[in-house]
Amino acid sequence: MTPPPSASASPPSRPPRNAPTARQRLARRACDSCKIRKIRCSETPPCNACEASGIDCTFIQTQGTRGPRGLRPRTLDKIERRRQGESSKRSTSSPEQTVAKKSPSPIDETACLLEILEVYSERLFPIWPIVDATDLGNQIRQSPNAGGAARCLANAVALAAIAQLKLDTAWQPRVEEAETSGLSESLGLLDALRVSFFLHIYHENASPGGTKSLVYLREAITQAQILRLDRESTYASLSEPDQHVSRRILWLLFVTERGVALLHKLPIVLKPNILFPWFGGVDDRAEVLPAFLKLVHLFWVFDQSGIFELLHNFDADSDIPSMASVAQGCLELLQQKLLDSADNDDWGPINEVQRADMFVTRQWMRAVLWRAALRFGIVTPAMNPIDIAKDFLGLVSELPKTALESHGPTLEFKTFEIATAVIDAMASEQSIPDDQSGRILHQLRDILSSCRGGNRTLLSLLTIRMDAIFNSCRLLEASDGEAVVFEPQASYHDTADLLTAQPNLTMPTYQFMEGQASQICWPPLDLGYLVRSPSPLTRMLLESMPRDVEQDQQAVRQIIETSTCSSNKCIDPLSPSVSHLHRNLTSHKSLTTKIVESITMAWAEPRDTGMVYRRLGRSGLHVSAIALGSWMTYGGYAEDEEAFACMKKAYDLGINFFDTAENYTAGQAEIVMGKAIKHFGWKRSDLVISTKINWGAVNGEILVNNHGLSRKHVIEGLEASLERLQLKYVDIVYAHRPDRLTPMEETVRAFNYLIDNGKAFYWGTSEWSADEIAEAVGIARDLRMIGPVVEQPFYNILARDRVEGQFQRLYERVGLGITSFSPIKMGVLSGKYNNIVDGQPPKDSRFGASKDAFADFMRGRIGTDDWEEEIEKVRQLKPIADKLGISQAQLAVAWCLKNPNVTSVITGASRPEQLEETVASLKILDKLTPEIMEEIDAVTKNKVELDPARQS
Repeated sequence: MTPPPSASASPPSRPPRNAPTARQRLARRACDSCKIRKIRCSETPPCNACEASGIDCTFIQTQGTRGPRGLRPRTLDKIERRRQGESSKRSTSSPEQTVAKKSPSPIDETACLLEILEVYSERLFPIWPIVDATDLGNQIRQSPNAGGAARCLANAVALAAIAQLKLDTAWQPRVEEAETSGLSESLGLLDALRVSFFLHIYHENASPGGTKSLVYLREAITQAQILRLDRESTYASLSEPDQHVSRRILWLLFVTERGVALLHKLPIVLKPNILFPWFGGVDDRAEVLPAFLKLVHLFWVFDQSGIFELLHNFDADSDIPSMASVAQGCLELLQQKLLDSADNDDWGPINEVQRADMFVTRQWMRAVLWRAALRFGIVTPAMNPIDIAKDFLGLVSELPKTALESHGPTLEFKTFEIATAVIDAMASEQSIPDDQSGRILHQLRDILSSCRGGNRTLLSLLTIRMDAIFNSCRLLEASDGEAVVFEPQASYHDTADLLTAQPNLTMPTYQFMEGQASQICWPPLDLGYLVRSPSPLTRMLLESMPRDVEQDQQAVRQIIETSTCSSNKCIDPLSPSVSHLHRNLTSHKSLTTKIVESITMAWAEPRDTGMVYRRLGRSGLHVSAIALGSWMTYGGYAEDEEAFACMKKAYDLGINFFDTAENYTAGQAEIVMGKAIKHFGWKRSDLVISTKINWGAVNGEILVNNHGLSRKHVIEGLEASLERLQLKYVDIVYAHRPDRLTPMEETVRAFNYLIDNGKAFYWGTSEWSADEIAEAVGIARDLRMIGPVVEQPFYNILARDRVEGQFQRLYERVGLGITSFSPIKMGVLSGKYNNIVDGQPPKDSRFGASKDAFADFMRGRIGTDDWEEEIEKVRQLKPIADKLGISQAQLAVAWCLKNPNVTSVITGASRPEQLEETVASLKILDKLTPEIMEEIDAVTKNKVELDPARQS
C-alpha cells in the first residue's frame, strides 16, 4: 500500500534486521530511473523514489529475450514470395515450358543459393560456426558465374542446410557436383575439409549411420590431421582469422565425431591437443561462441572420463581390467557433472538453437549413462529415466519448434534413446507405474512423429517396443493438453495403421535396420555384462576359492542356454525366467567370469611356437609373455657369438620382445643387439625393441647434462641409442629410474616429443614409485598428451611389495602394464648359489664370470646375514619345485607369470639352453594351484595383504 504524501518524508517502515526471510537475496535490482540517478531503489512496484519524483517506475517491466527468436520477417517474406511465385509458374506452364525450364538460369541459382546461405546464417551457424555466410555470399555476388572455391563451399553448405531443415527450395545443388568438387586441386585444404563435413551432414540426414555419411566424417577428420590442426604448434604460423576458424573446425569435428560414435557405436579417432576457441575474432557472430564452448566442454568432460572408450570396448568385448569398478566411478562422476552443468546455466544472450542443443544433448547423455550403468550391472538410484524424460519434455516445451528442428536427425535419435531408456527401466522391474510411463512415452512418440515431418523407422521401432512392454497392441493415450510443443497425433491401433496413415513419411535406410526392416522383434534384455572379464584381483580371489567344478559348469551352462536367443524367436524380457536371472545376477557373476578366457590377440602366431602374447596395459601393443633382456650379459661377460645364439634361440621360441638400455655395459649391449637384428635380417615390424634412458654411462665422465630425464638428455640420449641399435625407432622407451631434479612436466613433454617425431611408439617408467607414475599420468592428461603405459619393476618371489601392493590402484585407473625384470633375482632363485664353498660363486654364473661393479657388489653380499636368510628360503623352495617336477628357475618364472597384472617377464640368458628352460615355464602355469601358491607364501612370508578399504 502506498503511503500518503505527507508521510513521504519519513522513512518507510521496514522489518527489523533480525526478521527471518524466506530466501537470502543474492543480488539487488533497480528500476531504470534509480539506476540512472544512482540512488537506492526500494524494489517495490512503483518504487518510493519514482513515486516521490512523479516519474513512471519501470521496476515491474520484465526484460525481453535478447537476440532474434527466429528468421527475420524480411527473410520469411522473401522465402514465401519466392515459393508462391514458383508454385504459380509451375501451375500455369505447359509441359513443353516445364521441360525447357528444368535448368534455371545462373542468376536464379545464385539468388536461391544466397537465400539458403541466409537461412544457414540465422538457423545453423550457431551449431556449425565454421563458415562466414556474409563473406561467402559477397564472393559469390562478385563472380556469380564462376565455379571457384567459394561456389564449391557454398554448394556444400546449401546441401547440408536443405537436408537438415528439410527446406522446400526451387533449386538445390547437385550432390554429384558437390562430391567431385571436394576433390578439386583448386580447392584449398581448409575449404576441402569443410566441404567434406557438410557432405557428411547431408548424407547423415539422408541415411543416418550410412556408409557415405561416416566416410565423409572420417575424411574431414583425416584432412584435419593432415593439416595438423590437432597440434597446438600448428597455430603459431597461422593468421589470427585462420586460427579462429581452424580451432572452431577442429572442435566441431570433435563434438560431431563423439556424438556419432555414441549413436552408431564407432571408435574415436580424433584426439585434439589444442586450446579451445577464444572469444572475439574478426567476424560479427562471435556471440555464439560462449554457448558453443559450453557444448564443447560438455563433450570434453565426457571424453576425458574415458566413457567413449569404455562403451566402445564393452561393445567389442574387450578385456579391460576391472571394467565394472572403473565404469561405476566414471558414470557417477559424469552424472554429477551433468547435474552441475544444469545448475550453472547462465545463458545470457544465447541463440535458441544453441539452447536447444545444450538442453537436448544433456538429457540424452544422462539417458546414455543410465543405459550404460544398466549394462554394467551398476545400480544408480540417482539416475532415473522417468526423471530424465520429464526434464527433457519440460525443456522442450520451452523451446520453439524451429530451434529444435534445426538439429535434424540427431534430435530424433536422442529422443528415441531417451524413450528406449524409459522402456528399459520398465523392463528391468524398477517399479515404474504404467500410467505415468505411458504418458511420457506417448509424448516422446509425438515428438518423433511431428519433428521434421516424422521419422518412420524410429517411430516403428518405438511403437513396437511400447506394444511389447505394455503386453498389448494398443498404445496408452495421453489426455488432452499433455503433448508438448508438437501437436499430438491421432492414436493408432498398431504399427501398420500408424505407418499407412502418414504416407508423407520417408523411409531412410539405417545401418542397424538394413535387411531387417520386415523382421523387427523385441530384442532380448542386454545381459552382455554377465560374461565380461573380471578384474585381476577378482581372478586371484576366484582362483584361490575352492569350488565344485561340475556344479559350476552346470550353472554356467544354464545361464548360457537361458540367455541365448534361438533362431526363430527371442527371449521375452518380461518372462519369469529372465526376471529371475536378472534378479540373481550377482550370484552368477563369479561363475561366468571363471570360464571367460581373455582373448587379446586378433591373429595367432603362425609359427605355432606355443608362446603367449599379451597386451601391454591398455595399449594395442602385444608382447611375448617372456622377454629377453641384455643386462650384464651382452657386451659384457658373454661373447658376441653367444649373444647372437641367444637372440636367435629366443626368436625361434616365439619371443618378440627384446629389452636393453643406454647404460648396459656402457652402450655395448645396444650395439650387440643392433648387430644381431641386422645379421639375422629380421623384419622390424615383427620385433618389439625397448631401451631405457637416464644413467648416461655411455657418455663418459662428464655427466652434467648427459644423464637424468631433462628434455636435453631424453632426446639426445635416445638418438644416440638409435645409432647404436642401427634402428630408426624403438617401440618402447623407458624413463630408467626417476629424476627428482627435473620437473615432471618437462619429462612428460620430452617423451611425447620422441613419440610425435616417430623415434618411439610408447613410453614407460622403470623403478618409479606409484605416486610418481600417477603424477606423470595426471600431467599428461592435463596437457592432453600421452602418459606412461608401462612400468618395469624389480619383481620376483622375494620382492613383491611394489607390484602387488603399491601399484594395485594404477592397474584399473590408468591401465598400467608391467614388464618385470629379474624373475630369478640375478640367479639366486635358480638354486645355483645354495651350496657356495669359501664364499666363491660358481665360475660359470653371472657373479662368478662378470667383472663389473655390480657383480663385485653382489659377491660382497655373499655370507652376510641377509644373504643367508634369502638362501635359506631358496633351499626351502626346492622341495616344492621337485614335487612339481620342475627346476627352481622355472618355478620362479612361472610364479611371476601367474600374476595377471604382469604383461611380460624379462629374463637374461648367456646360453641358448637357458632360454629353452625359461620358455618351458609357460607350460607349467596350471601346476601352480592355489595350494602350491600358499606353500610358497608360507616359505617366503612376504605375501602382500591388501586392505579392502584402500585397495580395489
